[in-house]
Amino acid sequence: MFMCFLAVQTVSAYDISVWVVDLNGQAVPDARVWLSQDRIPKHLTTDETGRCTFTGVGIGPVQIVAWKDGHAVGGRDARVVGSAEIAIALGHPGTLAVQLISRGRNPNTGEELKPEPVEGARVEAMLVNNAFTVAVDDLVEHGFPSARSDAEGRLVLDYLPDGGHVAFRVSHRLFCDKYVNYPVGQREIVVQMFEGIVLRGRVTNEQGEGVEHARVSIFRTNDNDTTLREFEEATTGPDGFYRSMLPPGEYHVTAKHPDYATAEPVSGSLRPQDFDATCDLILPTAFNLTGRVVGSDDEPVGGVRIQYVVNEVVYEETLTNNAGDFTLNVAPGDGRIHVEAPEGYMTDRGTDIDVQMGQADVAIEEAIRLQVLPEISGVVRDEHGEPVPMAFISTMGYDPPQFAITSHEGRFWMQLPAVPENAVALLRFEHPRRYMRADVIVPLKDVEPIKVGLMPFEPDLAPCDPQYVQNKALDALRGKEAPPIEGDLWFNVPFDTDGEPIAPTLQSLRGKVVVLAFWGGFDRSGEGLAHIRGLRTLYPIIQEMEDVALVGIHDTGTDEVELQQYVRDLEIPYPVCRDEDAKTYDRYDITSVPQIVLIDKKGVLRFYDVDGRLLELIKSLRREAP
Repeated sequence: MFMCFLAVQTVSAYDISVWVVDLNGQAVPDARVWLSQDRIPKHLTTDETGRCTFTGVGIGPVQIVAWKDGHAVGGRDARVVGSAEIAIALGHPGTLAVQLISRGRNPNTGEELKPEPVEGARVEAMLVNNAFTVAVDDLVEHGFPSARSDAEGRLVLDYLPDGGHVAFRVSHRLFCDKYVNYPVGQREIVVQMFEGIVLRGRVTNEQGEGVEHARVSIFRTNDNDTTLREFEEATTGPDGFYRSMLPPGEYHVTAKHPDYATAEPVSGSLRPQDFDATCDLILPTAFNLTGRVVGSDDEPVGGVRIQYVVNEVVYEETLTNNAGDFTLNVAPGDGRIHVEAPEGYMTDRGTDIDVQMGQADVAIEEAIRLQVLPEISGVVRDEHGEPVPMAFISTMGYDPPQFAITSHEGRFWMQLPAVPENAVALLRFEHPRRYMRADVIVPLKDVEPIKVGLMPFEPDLAPCDPQYVQNKALDALRGKEAPPIEGDLWFNVPFDTDGEPIAPTLQSLRGKVVVLAFWGGFDRSGEGLAHIRGLRTLYPIIQEMEDVALVGIHDTGTDEVELQQYVRDLEIPYPVCRDEDAKTYDRYDITSVPQIVLIDKKGVLRFYDVDGRLLELIKSLRREAP
């Protein structure tokens, strides 16, 4: 299913007041403030009290950004369900610097060419501290500072929160967009960009008129995951035209605009030999689909996300207002309403309600009622019917993933924070030492304790595929002796009589399978936190394996107190070191986190792509001779 913010409706309009302050709580006058909804920004300046008010804001997600010269940028991503006041603090500015290079191949020999600097690349959008979004491309024409790479390919952002973290997208007319994820204030990093294929087209209404400010969403899948995920987004100009630069692959393209229903998606392929491709889209006339969401006490519930789905594609999305009401603009045809209940809750109808839309408005007469999510529990047994202690349990196809292990009696309990699609949970149960597991479907309506029987399976020992690995491919290191690790600060390790840490080294760990987990406490993304939760849950199993070691490598630049706080807050029980002067990150060519690397008993780097199969890979390497 497409899981992204699509067009939201503006049936109701509200006032959003913004109060901008510094870190001491003092008002910041003359600060610039931008509020964006559906990629359409509004711009105001704060008065002497640090305040400004946006009027006519519709229901749904908005991005609010504030900045003043001499301060760091601040902001909030919010969901509007009524009028509100939002405070934004501007901190001290820090700098993030990257050098952008391209490295092509000789078309005749295939030989890799000398890297060249990429001049004129710009920052298109960024996520700051995993807290707020800055659509830089949209805001620049309204006064936000632009940033472009110079003749040496260097790109500098000097208005980010000092000590913070940013994930941003870099664009260039000749290269595919590049995503960079890095702490503010660290060393300059080198980022490679790759040439792509131009996708262009026009978005019109049913009368053939070009539609300005339409959002063109481009989705893709890969062989390891059939879920459609938004890969790129473009915005149409005054005549409805758009342009995007993409790598080869299979794509699905749609467009949305608040005044229309979402365009029917168009699927197609971009081949390496293509120079460009065209995809035109038509926005159909919309009709209102309305309903109401209440709690178990029949009181209205605001801020609930409601989606309209056709053939597993989310066509429209909105939020309930403070009265619990929602309105979706949809085209005629069959579809379903998908309700994303608040954390810990599900609806009395699962997650989906079938709808038939004609050439008229439709109202869901009976209110949709929320109820508490049930607990999933049961017992896990092997092929002989014996309980399996410390079986590793993980959700499949659930974002963010959840983890648990069984007790000594083979029992388990799991409480999901949010209801999965169709109110059905898919859980994987895996034996801690043997190639045995079970995938179990658990309906969450009238759930009862389950009995799980593990069965033998063949492990997935395929080599890492650089095309699909989430982080940078490390093929240059795979099959070779793993580089040494160096840390200048250690946690969760013993100390000698002089107070010095007894730090593990790859040499001292020879004969053991080593799990190196590169991470950053500043990374509070869903993926980053799930990485820590998964390792934290798996660690008691690893502790029982005398020939396996887990070591966390934190990025350099974080002071001792802050790193100690990360380890404490995230409840990390395994050894963690701070990389010494970025030596380890450089040796392993780590440019983004999280990243897990598996090293065999001989000290050879074997796997860097472990998503969904870490435990089975560990068990496989354990079976090899030292």
